Amino acid sequence: MTNITLLHLSCCCIGLEPDYQQMKVVGLIAAIPDDPDCPVATQAGREMDLSTKLPADPVTGTPPQIVIGTLDINQGSVLPAEELVGRLPTEGQATRRAYLSNVCVATAARRQGVAAALMIEAEQVALDMGVQHMYVHVIYDNTAAQRLYNSLGYEQETEETESFARALRRPRRLLLHKQLT
Repeated sequence: MTNITLLHLSCCCIGLEPDYQQMKVVGLIAAIPDDPDCPVATQAGREMDLSTKLPADPVTGTPPQIVIGTLDINQGSVLPAEELVGRLPTEGQATRRAYLSNVCVATAARRQGVAAALMIEAEQVALDMGVQHMYVHVIYDNTAAQRLYNSLGYEQETEETESFARALRRPRRLLLHKQLT
């Protein structure tokens, strides 16, 4: 897919959840021009909430855009309320470890390289933040996501048991790891 814009939304989370106060979170957004002649933009615009439309920027001349993908980089030793935790690095986890979360792509834009572009950008942003070990959780039977992550160099580090996942009333998950260089 051409004309994808990747935007960085950087912040330190501050709020009521104490566990997030020590994490640095960077959100990435993939967007394409809201072009009526583009089938992906048209379909995504129909499927998604109007809040996913970015307004035109008259200063830069950027046309209105449709958000077609997102992900968050969570720099820290653990994700709050998360049982599947990375093992590496053994020291300096708070700054050298990050977790990807909220990885999603609009249905109309799937299998067109959007997720891979977001992941590659996330890895570069994480490296710039000093991260050396990147983790991502994936549902056990989501083979499409597993193929994507494996193609980008992620390998399984651990997994939940079926009984553990059932006790938490969620699908069984894997934790994938990649050492960034």
